[in-house]
Amino acid sequence: MDSPDNGPGSAHQLMLDPSEDASALPQPDDLRLSVHAGHAAGESTGTGTGWSSFSPDFDGWTWEMQISGGRRCTELSIDYAKLGIVRGESKPVGLAVYDAWTGYGPTVDYRWPGTAVWNNPSTWNNVYSRDAWDYPADSTPPHSGTCAPGSTYTRSTTLSSSWSFEETETWITGYRYAVGHSATTTNVVDWTNTNATSISLPGMHSGPYFIRVQARNPWGMWSQPATSGCVMIDTLRPNTYAPRSASVRRGSYARFYYKINDAYSPRAQMWVYVKNLRGRVIARWYFGSRRTNFASAVAKRALIARGRYRFLVLARDLSGNSQYRTGWNYLTVR
Repeated sequence: MDSPDNGPGSAHQLMLDPSEDASALPQPDDLRLSVHAGHAAGESTGTGTGWSSFSPDFDGWTWEMQISGGRRCTELSIDYAKLGIVRGESKPVGLAVYDAWTGYGPTVDYRWPGTAVWNNPSTWNNVYSRDAWDYPADSTPPHSGTCAPGSTYTRSTTLSSSWSFEETETWITGYRYAVGHSATTTNVVDWTNTNATSISLPGMHSGPYFIRVQARNPWGMWSQPATSGCVMIDTLRPNTYAPRSASVRRGSYARFYYKINDAYSPRAQMWVYVKNLRGRVIARWYFGSRRTNFASAVAKRALIARGRYRFLVLARDLSGNSQYRTGWNYLTVR
């Protein structure tokens, strides 16, 4: 569909009468596909007296709009199954095309056929093959693809994913995705149709997430799901504890007992800070990645001056969250 109208309200609309019953009013099997200003699309169906409201949740067709030289050109691909077309059989389909203005109905200038009325299928023309529809046969669904990301930890509450599939016999006409707390469930987002190859879902809570995606070909066959790695969203900060004081001769190894509690991270980076009783940091010791939710101890040679100090246990989990509660106790160097 091509028109010289490049205004912000321009919408290309395709009216389809799959059964070609040419009724005077849109019937439940009639379709109205709209692409609005190159950034949104929707579908409505006949109600017997008019058209339903446009829904952005549709399947069975894809679209692409380009702007060149002040003109908008929209290309649509529609599944054969959506129109009831069977390979090798002759079948007419009622068709009308409009360049419409959103909110004002179709314009008079850009329509095909020129006498078509947008809510009267009997005024539309037919599109059909001379003998029988012929298009590539496809006996297999698209190949299973890949779905990113891999397993990761993040503090972001927006769940993002992208995917890629391959179809060697025909082509891919759409996708559907689902999100669950395991690799086999859809308890977060049930299967949802889309033409995009990526999603960003805001407002997720802490916990594990898996994204599954399938691709569809023109025959309506779905590929095997491609599954992302486990995306662990973790906005909860760890708590650290220092259950026992430490006492050591200067120059010997002091043992620091600790525990790091974390709801989602199995490990955390750990530091021990030593401060004098006035709050000045005397030493900082890094102990690497340590197991969480497990009481343990680390040792460090005490080369600081004799006296009484406080030692603090600090941690950062796999998502980058620093401790909320800082455990501390006393260190005595004799």
